[in-house]
Amino acid sequence: MTTPVTTPVKTLAASKRSSWIANLLQRLPDRMRGKQRVSRALIRQLLDPSAPRWVTGDHGCRYHLPNLTEQVAFEIFINGIVEPETVAFIDAQLSRGSWLLDIGANIGGISVPLAVQRPDLRCVCVEASPMVFRHLQDNIRGNGLQDRIQPHHVALSNQASETIQFYAPSDEFGKGSMSPCFTAVATQVPNMSLQRFVESLPARPELIKIDVEGYERQVFESGAHYLRAERPGIVLEFCDWAEQHAGNAPGDAQRLLLDLGYQLVRMEAPQSVLQAPITEGFAMLLARRPS
Repeated sequence: MTTPVTTPVKTLAASKRSSWIANLLQRLPDRMRGKQRVSRALIRQLLDPSAPRWVTGDHGCRYHLPNLTEQVAFEIFINGIVEPETVAFIDAQLSRGSWLLDIGANIGGISVPLAVQRPDLRCVCVEASPMVFRHLQDNIRGNGLQDRIQPHHVALSNQASETIQFYAPSDEFGKGSMSPCFTAVATQVPNMSLQRFVESLPARPELIKIDVEGYERQVFESGAHYLRAERPGIVLEFCDWAEQHAGNAPGDAQRLLLDLGYQLVRMEAPQSVLQAPITEGFAMLLARRPS
């Protein structure tokens, strides 16, 4: 009589297969032509893309991924890291023993590898999506970073209410927004101004990294006094359609930062100082004190 395979054995086998495939794909050059297409086909054939899983990435970082269909998790799985250029750029901006405020931290794709590589660094991570926040907590604990990364489940905005509606699709966990542009299902989450939030921290951040799907202007407005007075560095993403979905005109976040006394530069090397806000397409920017 054949003994049925138990669920734990099946789970262990699936975990080993997942780890083997991730290790194989991460050995391939990140920019290899066709890598993403081949990787997606391999994942569809051999794994369940919708299932959560642990994976080990660059620098030995461990990530609990909600699925392999969303781009953030997919890139971590096949490349071992997401946005490596942004991680390296932020690393170069931070002095020894400094604090990073990561607004829209997602599952920790930026803060976790930075903290693993920089034992002197302290991070404060802000994430509004309840599901994504749980994975962020898993990834902080999974890398033993509880003493150096503070996770906060809160939305930062210029609204005065204690809670706010947040729209976060379960399958595309990197697409959370304060408007129903990705899903019509809303969750009430805690809400706070940037000013009030920063005042609650044990130390002022040297650098802010922000990615809130076009709502950057609203976040900056809620901390305008702090930003004008202390002017921490800010790494931000500009995306024209995201700002429009958030009810802003493309370039509004940049205009506000310029009004607050910041200088804007493109992250790409060589860095070029902007004479006017970018209003079309996509760009990664650094807002800094005028040089």
